[in-house]
Amino acid sequence: AFLYMTVLGFDSITWGYCLLQGVSESFLGIATAVSAGVGVVGARIFPHARSRIGLEKTGMTAFVFLSTCLTLSVASIWSPGSPFDLYNSTPEIISEDGIPEPPQSLTSVILLLTGIISARLGLWVADLSVQQVFQEAVEDGNRGTICGVQNGLQSAMDLLKFVLVVSLPNANTFGILIILSFLFVATGGVFFFLYCIKTLKNNQDGTKMENLEEQI
Repeated sequence: AFLYMTVLGFDSITWGYCLLQGVSESFLGIATAVSAGVGVVGARIFPHARSRIGLEKTGMTAFVFLSTCLTLSVASIWSPGSPFDLYNSTPEIISEDGIPEPPQSLTSVILLLTGIISARLGLWVADLSVQQVFQEAVEDGNRGTICGVQNGLQSAMDLLKFVLVVSLPNANTFGILIILSFLFVATGGVFFFLYCIKTLKNNQDGTKMENLEEQI
């Protein structure tokens, strides 16, 4: 559910921010298509990775890859061309027709988009791993209840994202939203790590007990 509290995706929020940074709509369309293609590659990788290293390790690897790629988006906050400035509420240069002029350097927005696109691979694999855990680890009688709670938490996180965007609407504060998004995604990965470590430990203990019983 923590993955839903993020602006690091090709939604209307990030789309509008990129337009303010001088990125053309045609380029954003191409970037969105590439991002979707990367996600499809992740979906194709998932079954092969699971068969080789197991479900839990596949999910953990995906979350590590996801967080690593998003560090590029975090780095864009302090890169050339970034409008991040907490001391100035209107840092954009306004032209004569009232339209904000794009920054002189596109390094910041390029890093942002690179991080978002590359992270889709880990995002899709991580999402499939979590969904597969729900299918295999949750009993049939409790699956509907737990999935309902999961959907509620996802909607709550999505709502929190829009509340934060309304609270921080300017381009110069978009860096705060990027940092918060990264922290929420990383926190989701930590929770999945804790679950996997507990599961792997229980599996090892169960294997030891079975071997001991066979010896007896």
